[in-house]
Amino acid sequence: TNDGAIYTGGIGSQGIFAQSVGGGGGNGGGSGAWTVSIGGDGAGGGDGDTVSVFNTGLIETSGFAAQAVFAQSVGGGGGSGAGSGAFIASLGGTGGVAGDGGAVVIENSGVLLTGGESAVGVFAQSVGGGGGSGAGSGAWFASIGGDGGAGGAGGDVSVLNTGLIETAGRYAHSIFAQSVGGGGGNGASAGAVWVAIGGDGGEGSHGGIVTVTNAGQLITNEFGAEGIHAESIGGGGGTGATAGALNVAIGGDGAFAGHGGNVFVTNTGSVTTFGDVAHSVYAISIGGGGGSARTSGAGFFSFGGDGGNGGFGGLVTIDNQDSLATFGANSLGIFAQSIGGGGGNGGSATTVGMGPNFSIGVAVG
Repeated sequence: TNDGAIYTGGIGSQGIFAQSVGGGGGNGGGSGAWTVSIGGDGAGGGDGDTVSVFNTGLIETSGFAAQAVFAQSVGGGGGSGAGSGAFIASLGGTGGVAGDGGAVVIENSGVLLTGGESAVGVFAQSVGGGGGSGAGSGAWFASIGGDGGAGGAGGDVSVLNTGLIETAGRYAHSIFAQSVGGGGGNGASAGAVWVAIGGDGGEGSHGGIVTVTNAGQLITNEFGAEGIHAESIGGGGGTGATAGALNVAIGGDGAFAGHGGNVFVTNTGSVTTFGDVAHSVYAISIGGGGGSARTSGAGFFSFGGDGGNGGFGGLVTIDNQDSLATFGANSLGIFAQSIGGGGGNGGSATTVGMGPNFSIGVAVG
């Protein structure tokens, strides 16, 4: 909480810097044996905690990328699985599940002034950690690659302004609010003489709900400096892995992506931009892209993995009850969009001329 006055003049010198970061998960340990070997799994990442900032005073910065208020919560990444090798059967370790980003809450009833390029008035962000990667596996008889871990969810982000936020630099938004789901870890390859199965990718996680409410004054003065930029993005699905064997090979599947969260923007105050390509309100929700599958190859039977589905874009709602004004070229009053993510590519399958030559390939876009 700030009730006084804060002034900074250097590059990257934020008025308030508030952050919570979850710890990364540890990596699994490797394994080897004559009969059966199993690689250790990666540990899960820790969650980011809630970050809250309340300002009733004056904060003024003049440097490049010197935000008046910077608040961020980040989930820790999942640990990687460990490799495994054996004569009979081997299983690679699975990647750890990532931690979630925590909630981020900012309320400003004071005055925020920035003078530098990319110096945002309020920067609020929650990011889920990335899932750990699976580990490779090799054996004479049967081998299975480790799956990737799931990404962590982006937390909810909320910004309320009842005061004044004014920026003077290029790309210096008055309010930037974002939630991002973590991407899934990649599956790991497998190789064997008889049977090999590639690891599946980990699922991407969802972006959180983003809510921005302005009941005060927002003013930007330069190119690309938006009044309100609010977005939620789903994490991409992890990639399925390659498999290779003399007899049977099955490629890993690409994973499903996370959905973009809902985005809500309400204005009962005033938002004014003077630069070109400087929208008053820019709100978007984007689904993550599905993970792609890799190639598999074998002497007799080979099956390619499936691509993962893309995530949905969330609901985008704008409620304007007062003034939105733009004075520059190509500057919109309201830009609102929801975009679904593309599906991943299916993996190809190949066989060589050794006995019954049979190949199946599946591709899902």
